[in-house]
Amino acid sequence: MYSIQIHPGRVVLQHPQHYAEIYPHGALLNAYAIRLADGSWFNTICGHATPAAAVHNLTTGFHSAKLSPFACRIRHSEYTFNGQTYRTGKFYAAGHAAHGLLYDAPFQITAGGSDAEQAWLELSHDYPGNQPGYPLSYRLSIRYTLSADGISLTTTARNTGTSALPLADGWHPYFTLGGCADDWQLTVNSTTRLAFDQDLVPNGRHLEDTRFIRPCSLAGIELDNSFLLNPQPAPACRLENQRLQLDILPDSSYPVLQIYLPPERQSLAIENLSGAPDCFNNHIGLLRLAAGESREFYTRYCLSEKSFRLINGGNKYENACLKTSLRVSTKLKVFQPGIEINQYLAKPHYPSSSKLVFVHSKLLPNLDLTPEIILIFPQRPKSYNLLDHQLCLTTQTDRISLTIYH
Repeated sequence: MYSIQIHPGRVVLQHPQHYAEIYPHGALLNAYAIRLADGSWFNTICGHATPAAAVHNLTTGFHSAKLSPFACRIRHSEYTFNGQTYRTGKFYAAGHAAHGLLYDAPFQITAGGSDAEQAWLELSHDYPGNQPGYPLSYRLSIRYTLSADGISLTTTARNTGTSALPLADGWHPYFTLGGCADDWQLTVNSTTRLAFDQDLVPNGRHLEDTRFIRPCSLAGIELDNSFLLNPQPAPACRLENQRLQLDILPDSSYPVLQIYLPPERQSLAIENLSGAPDCFNNHIGLLRLAAGESREFYTRYCLSEKSFRLINGGNKYENACLKTSLRVSTKLKVFQPGIEINQYLAKPHYPSSSKLVFVHSKLLPNLDLTPEIILIFPQRPKSYNLLDHQLCLTTQTDRISLTIYH
């Protein structure tokens, strides 16, 4: 059963297996956590210690900030709209306006509730057009929904003025899977990124970038790039390690994904954007809202703990708890990509009795279905209890298949 709890400066959407914490100040998502198989909680959002800390420290990293009416940077803080040139910004990076005008806006709670399937919270802020560089009024409404599908974020912008306005929308969350980013893998549904100049503003060129079309280790990689997403239905982005998997699932309203890996490498900013950085000038994804017109933007985050599907002599075992109760004390031999596994398996003798062999099915050209880890025993054991062994495996899929060869 879901519930909603309203506290001073924060709201919690709660379920026995997951929860989300939202700060009305800035409409920040400060936590999204799941209960793990061992009973502990894991929060994937690198947020703020308290609502007061968010107020004082938000511009240090802009953790979980709402980006509106523009996202990322506007070159030299200037743009032209309807024949008039404006100079805008509240925060500046290298002389460029950055991260919009509403990141620290006082949003009001307008609705909230819960039932057996979900808990939700609605927030809104009326921007009165009181900034000379953006003298146009609009209402921004945000709905957070926590359900079995994760946490969804729906933003609605409505032009409350009498003339058209330019608009872009985005989010600036930092995610963690625990530990160092060098131990994580990233997948992005994109083969193209925008070329930036030295000030991280697009220079008009597109670059082919296929590094993350398949799971790629972040070890040694630096990132501060805008990727143009391929059409759905694949997740726009997946971040994973041995135990956890985070999927980022926007709809077509967010066609750009900005990804930034901070120098400390303890988190990863994955930013859904409706338009490219500097879209007020380059017009890549720039929206024009007529008076009274509304536009909706949607994304969803889904954090999960990986589970195993175990196959033993034709008997299948599907139990997520097994992943914390299996143990391996023997020395392992791990095949690396490029090894001819079939030739190895054709040898008359398996490894010595002190070894198990793990191999991903992507290395087996004749297997194109569910990825597998293969355990090869040197001789048929009289008995083998899976619950006596721990398997610590890195996988690139949502589910691991194990085949035991006796």
